[in-house]
Amino acid sequence: MNEKAWVKIPSMYGAVGESAVTFIDASFLTKDGIVKKYPDPDFGSLLITEIYDKIQIFAIKKGLFRKKYLCPSCGEELNLDAKRIIETEHKLRIKELPPFAIRISLPSVECSHCHKICGIDLDGTTSFNLNEAIIRAFDTENIKP
Repeated sequence: MNEKAWVKIPSMYGAVGESAVTFIDASFLTKDGIVKKYPDPDFGSLLITEIYDKIQIFAIKKGLFRKKYLCPSCGEELNLDAKRIIETEHKLRIKELPPFAIRISLPSVECSHCHKICGIDLDGTTSFNLNEAIIRAFDTENIKP
């Protein structure tokens, strides 16, 4: 089969450390039913932009000596003592591709003011682990860029 076809994957999961991600009903291109490709050449970078810039999954870190973590939605300072593993789910639509959902689980704090779930990344490890969890999820279904 040389023609490209779409395949919808009901669920793909990847985890590293305390970070985990599940893609729900994501569609990919396939040539042979085994190897799957990104539905768009820029899919990986567009996905990261959605997670970090549009969803704003992580709290904003401010301060040179005394770090403060602020809610990216309302700017409220977050109480790090309330940090725990929290799972959130987001609907994504990238370009004109079929919409899908992403479930993200990572160390987070709920903003006391607007109730947004804000990931807490004290040393860069959580963000790195989230990126690696995404790669592992793709690997479970043999998805290549």
